[in-house]
Amino acid sequence: MNKIVLLLCIALPSFSTYAQTVVTGLLKDMDNNEALMQGVILFNGKPTETDLDGNYRITLPAGDYKVDASYVGYLPYKKTIAIQGKTMTLDISLDLKQVTEVKVVGDIAKTRETPVAFSTIDPIKIREELSTQDLPMVLNSTPGVYATQTGGGIGDARVSLRGFSQQNIAVMLDGVPVNDMENGQVYWSNWPGLDVVTKQMQVQRGLGASKLAIPAVGGSINVLTKGIDSKLGATVKQEFASGNYYKTTLGFTSGKLKGGWGVTFAASYLQAAGWVNNMYGKQLFGYLKIEKRIGDNHTLTISAMGAPQEHGQRRNRLGAWAYDTTYAKNKLGVDTNFSGIADKIVNKGLRYNLHTGTRTLADGSTETINEAVNFYFKPIFNFKHFWNVSDQFSLSTIVYASYGNGGARSTPNSLQIPRTNDEARSINWDAMYAENTASTHIDPLYSTTEKKADPKYILRSSMNNHSWYGLLSTFNYHPNQHIELSGGLDIRTYRGFHYVRLENLLGADYYVDNVDKNQTSKVKKVGDKIAYNNDGVVKWAGAFMQLEYKKDKYSGFVSASFAETGYQRVDYFRKKDIVLQDTTLNEIVGAGETVNYKGTNYTIDSKEARAATTQRIWLPGYTLKGGLNYNINAHHNVFANVGYLSRAPKFNNVFDNANKLYQNIKNEIVQAVELGYSFKKAPFLINVNGYYTNWLNKPFTRSGTTLDGQDWVANITGIGALHKGIELDLAWAITPTINWEVVTSIGDWTWKGKNDKLIIYNQLTNDSLTTVSYDATGVHVGDAAQIQVASAIRVEIIKGLFIKPRITFFDKNYANFDPFTLNGVNAGRESWKLPSYYTLDIHAGYEYKLKNKYRLGINGSVLNALNAMYISDASNGFDAYKGQVYMGQGRRYSLALTLGF
Repeated sequence: MNKIVLLLCIALPSFSTYAQTVVTGLLKDMDNNEALMQGVILFNGKPTETDLDGNYRITLPAGDYKVDASYVGYLPYKKTIAIQGKTMTLDISLDLKQVTEVKVVGDIAKTRETPVAFSTIDPIKIREELSTQDLPMVLNSTPGVYATQTGGGIGDARVSLRGFSQQNIAVMLDGVPVNDMENGQVYWSNWPGLDVVTKQMQVQRGLGASKLAIPAVGGSINVLTKGIDSKLGATVKQEFASGNYYKTTLGFTSGKLKGGWGVTFAASYLQAAGWVNNMYGKQLFGYLKIEKRIGDNHTLTISAMGAPQEHGQRRNRLGAWAYDTTYAKNKLGVDTNFSGIADKIVNKGLRYNLHTGTRTLADGSTETINEAVNFYFKPIFNFKHFWNVSDQFSLSTIVYASYGNGGARSTPNSLQIPRTNDEARSINWDAMYAENTASTHIDPLYSTTEKKADPKYILRSSMNNHSWYGLLSTFNYHPNQHIELSGGLDIRTYRGFHYVRLENLLGADYYVDNVDKNQTSKVKKVGDKIAYNNDGVVKWAGAFMQLEYKKDKYSGFVSASFAETGYQRVDYFRKKDIVLQDTTLNEIVGAGETVNYKGTNYTIDSKEARAATTQRIWLPGYTLKGGLNYNINAHHNVFANVGYLSRAPKFNNVFDNANKLYQNIKNEIVQAVELGYSFKKAPFLINVNGYYTNWLNKPFTRSGTTLDGQDWVANITGIGALHKGIELDLAWAITPTINWEVVTSIGDWTWKGKNDKLIIYNQLTNDSLTTVSYDATGVHVGDAAQIQVASAIRVEIIKGLFIKPRITFFDKNYANFDPFTLNGVNAGRESWKLPSYYTLDIHAGYEYKLKNKYRLGINGSVLNALNAMYISDASNGFDAYKGQVYMGQGRRYSLALTLGF
């Protein structure tokens, strides 16, 4: 017996010694999760190398190991770990040796360090899930996001974050803000094809930790492109999809070349007939970034991007019954008798396009014409200089410029033009041509032979050109490993050119327009400006400062920013000003008029005459933010942040269309608090956060007519909104080949504000004109789903072959509405609630490695695989019958073939 015990005592250590563990993992960049190929990892000195995907595998006896990982350009990784069991996963993230431009101006948050709620979307997810959708659509897999494709035009997507529209979300490209400076809008059609050179896309929710003086309320979206710090790679991709969609994309990243050079290039061409009837699209995209690293201290970057494009649109929302009467009756409870509907647009199907029809040509053939077309070209140019002055101090300077040219084509009113009497109910272009060429359209006041166009029967384009220049200079100073101080300047100047251009007379010879007070003739030909012609001038000067601290288990930041916004409006159709040495006579002289001032006559041709120009109004704003993160242990951390924002109102809340300054201009105030908790331990990752955002003094413009016939306009302040909610995202690597993720967001967003007798004053005399009332207290904010649940499971069947079904559910979505309609019997009335809905998207792909490092990939997606019918966007109305909607698109297919390395 004693011999047996002795043998066991000898054998057990022997068994323990020879127990083997298979260790696998991924070596990656800490900032963007990009895999680092052919890196070296040592386990107690025993080496293993990562493959072309950054993966490694090594078999080791159980025990304690010192792990050392290294990669060119990165700080070394050293850690002691215990290895035991049959298998073990150890992912290793490396940090760059020097502070790069991304860290200085990119505002990239880090897990267990930056105390804000954020989600990072890596290129793999974009490649697998974007399909042929606009870039924001992939964000529906992150908490608090509601993105839709609105009318379905290519590039017409819009995104809301925590219930705030994209006008209140800061969107940045490589750290440079791209929101329109007049209205804050973002036009996603300006950069198709950017996905192939996207290094990382990060969404920071709430006020975030952005250093810049950007007054974002809902959050920020920062798209970072690949550059000299990326590995060598090239991609050729061909995509096919429903609606005769074809897109060819080329992408190339050189990484660091000899002499410190680096080049990133992307180009794509897209053409499609459109899933919706005649919602065609044509896009050409080009992107070029050239970098030069001079020694270890300087990096110069020149980049240019542009995407001339044209695509059909659906601008007019219709009642849900116009698309499907069964849905309207069964889901919305709408009475489908429709006896009062004159235009008979009923039950036309989801692909119905109100804006299209055919015209018969002289030879008997026909051509299809889309009335609503968007066309635009907005090239962006950047020059960046990054200077690593010392180990403690760095400086980044970006000079950028953007030039926009384009607009939206339409008739004056899509609902007032004739339609065919057949089932299609399409635009009757022949009827409009016939009307404009009739002999009754000869007006002897203007011509005895030429035909005058009916005011409703023309095609015109609302142009929105701009020129935009900016300087963004940021310093970063870290005197020791615990403290980092950053700050800088943000200076911009912008001029938007807004006018209507006459595009097509539809058979007539001329058009009569009498809006321009300086015109010598009311007769207008194709190419002439009509209706309005004005410029919006915006100046911006901002300064920002942020202090970050990190030591042991604590990390945090405090930041402050200040911005001064200057607005000015120029109107070329109003009477001209006369600018004299001692005074300015505003809007004093028009065409054919003479004004005498102190014995001198002035006309519109006098050298003292200028277009009607307002004074420049400067409005200050500022932001104060702070946050703290505490790492409880290696797996748990909590964070909190608070912020206070004072934001200048948008351009249209400062000047009205008559060049008059609104009275009672006040800054918007935002107060925000956020709490969060994270758990990270393989194979689990859990993030939970709650937010409370109080938006005060949201400005609205209103107009009307008094009982005695006086027109009035007013900027009404005093209304606000309270957005609060909780967000969860969870990831579970069930096995090395099966990953499950869940996203949940539950919000409660309501309006605040009530005034029984709000007095409206005359803009010029300050006399009381009328009173208005409203009561929006407690009414839910519309235009975004307040409940979101999304879940996806990715299964790698064999190496390189995956399938990923994703279900996304939205609920508590109210139709968008103007809170000032909540008066009289409608005071405090809730907008109509849209039916909840879910969609199932199925993504699959296979990547095969060819000789050496080349890869051949095939990806396919079925969007809305169950062909669910749902309303994605709604507005106008307290009930489903009056509400105007965009229906979600039905089932679509896409296929992409990729060759790359």
